[in-house]
Amino acid sequence: IYIPTNAAIAAAVANGLPTWTSIQNYLDANTDAATGVVNSDAKIKAQAMIVCLVNFLKYHFQDESVFVDNVTNSQEYSTSSVNNETKVYMKLDVTQTPNSLTLKDESGQNIPVVAPYNQLVRDANFDRETAPQYIRSSSYAVVHTIGKALLFDKSLSAGYARKWSSVKQAKAFLSKFSIKE
Repeated sequence: IYIPTNAAIAAAVANGLPTWTSIQNYLDANTDAATGVVNSDAKIKAQAMIVCLVNFLKYHFQDESVFVDNVTNSQEYSTSSVNNETKVYMKLDVTQTPNSLTLKDESGQNIPVVAPYNQLVRDANFDRETAPQYIRSSSYAVVHTIGKALLFDKSLSAGYARKWSSVKQAKAFLSKFSIKE
């Protein structure tokens, strides 16, 4: 899991990355007060914003763990984000050199992992919420900090909001990146 710093998230938001609050505010501003119905164009644009935010998050989750270690390796890894046109999980190029790790995202930007890194986490699914007796299933992950947010599409480097600047743009974006799962 790659976690952008607070400054990196602020920069992404300044570049148009929607937040749940900004999406809600957009919907509120485009809802007819009398009927409570959202304008149909605004609904499509809001869907594109939601898809953008979800794919932004999913692109920061990579299959298989890699570590900042005394290793030299370069490999492509799948993320949790899917390109619906190609029906393929989006990729990250990961380069490990002794004591460093660098990511190359879909936009071509190279982003180094910064401290703190190699933080091990565990997700556990218990048999019940109250007074659990055993773990049903669990998984492990490693968390790394990055100084810049990853971009799951090259065109996002010019600004996120371009993807829903028109209904046509929003529909094209939804077609390519809509959430299936």
